[in-house]
Amino acid sequence: FVFATGYLPPRWSLRYWAARSFNAAMHVRNVLVRPPFIMFYLTFLLPQCQTLLESHGFHVQVRNDVFTGRLARLRLVIATKDK
Repeated sequence: FVFATGYLPPRWSLRYWAARSFNAAMHVRNVLVRPPFIMFYLTFLLPQCQTLLESHGFHVQVRNDVFTGRLARLRLVIATKDK
């Protein structure tokens, strides 16, 4: 697996409340519209996803040097599993 994620922003930050507000809006949308694709923020964050992947036998590499600018807070996660 290769994906981008990050750490939970502080509860007093605008990023935290923007993501929570988006999630609330998506919950309402999902009930009303029943879309085929459901998206939420702040649900698969480091270090919880790293712990989960490692507990299922994946080797996890977290890269801190991939994203720049507004995306600099993101981390690239590469999870591999031997055959």
